[in-house]
Amino acid sequence: MTKLDLERELKGGKKLVDLFTFTGGQECEIYKGDFSHSTAEDIVYIPDVLFNGIHISKTLSEEEIKNVLENCYTVQDFIRASQKYAEWAYNRYSEGNGETEYECIELAAKEYEKVPETDSGLQKATCAVCNSCNSGYCDRFQGLVDADDDCDHIHADFIKKIYAFGYFLGYYNVENFDAKQIAQKLGYGLDVLQILDTI
Repeated sequence: MTKLDLERELKGGKKLVDLFTFTGGQECEIYKGDFSHSTAEDIVYIPDVLFNGIHISKTLSEEEIKNVLENCYTVQDFIRASQKYAEWAYNRYSEGNGETEYECIELAAKEYEKVPETDSGLQKATCAVCNSCNSGYCDRFQGLVDADDDCDHIHADFIKKIYAFGYFLGYYNVENFDAKQIAQKLGYGLDVLQILDTI
């Protein structure tokens, strides 16, 4: 189902639960479609419905439908997000240094894994109490924490809680950056990011 089809169905009074099969994710409820049998414009992912304020069991208002459409991801959205890594692998292979296509894809995957943590150009924000919650260990809690849920000490008007495709990336100091610059630095399209205030 495309976003246009979904909008038409929702405006006609259908409920999301009648249109998609939602399943439990990592402590959340999501829709995850069959990527291999979908066209580029088909919706294949709807992130945590509770977190995103998406009501799946009722008829939705115009504003609620708009929210749903902003939080649906198509095959094309995922292709756009991964395109630069495919280009990176292709360029590496085109250098002709003896690496196989598979090796270049593996190297691109490793490059992809480190981009949000080390290459973004944005400074990750840490807890004002222990200065380390974002890295996993908190002196205040005396153990590992999930900064997305547990730390309540990362606050400022220039500290933002950032999600991509509904997944928590971390807290970032985004002082002097607009949303477009944040998306570029993190390597995601602006349409797949959620940038939330912490105060």
